[in-house]
Amino acid sequence: MPNVSQGILKTMPKVSVITVCYNEPDVKHTCESIVNQTDSDYEWLIIDGGSKPDCLNILQNYKDKTAYFVSEKDSGIFNAMNKGIAKAQGEYLIFMNAGDEFFHPEVLRLVKPFLDGKTEIIYGDTQYINEDGTTELLSCPEVLNKEFFKEQTINHQSSFIRRDLFKRFRNYDENFPIFADIEKWLVYEENGCLFKHLPVIVAKFYRTGVSSKHTEKYYAERQILWQKHNLD
Repeated sequence: MPNVSQGILKTMPKVSVITVCYNEPDVKHTCESIVNQTDSDYEWLIIDGGSKPDCLNILQNYKDKTAYFVSEKDSGIFNAMNKGIAKAQGEYLIFMNAGDEFFHPEVLRLVKPFLDGKTEIIYGDTQYINEDGTTELLSCPEVLNKEFFKEQTINHQSSFIRRDLFKRFRNYDENFPIFADIEKWLVYEENGCLFKHLPVIVAKFYRTGVSSKHTEKYYAERQILWQKHNLD
């Protein structure tokens, strides 16, 4: 049986912070970066994929701070993110998945005035942390187009997405287990959704994930994505 907890939900919080996890050894850093945010107008949802006790026990220490908590097997990261979307109540969603973290405790306070309900995707900058410990800043351009997404992306860890976009354009396409987030950015761009860049470092992103490793599967899936969205 899945381990499920439904907390006390606020009335339409401004932001839903969704954390997807599966056996992430550094998940405590993620959790601390969320609970230490100075702005409290958010709900937190944890979607765990059935982690082993050493990871699950850490998550359970934060259960009383969540609006929704579940630990059960899933079919991958975007399947888990879609589960979070289904339970979220916030006007905007941000996916702060296990292993990554908010850049500092003031992020939600700084971004909140720009979550005006009109702008559909608000994206900030990201500090990349490489496996050797070196860092670099990804500062995204003010204007995005399809060609940008051919070689680059905006990170979902640094982006706030109006929840109703997932009703209009469906959830993440799980046929793209590596590129589902980029595929969705392309859908939003093609349909004229309003993007806005904020010069705020929102997240620390650790370059250890599957999309950071250029495997044969990575290139094959990318080619399918390009063909679907006429990026060849």
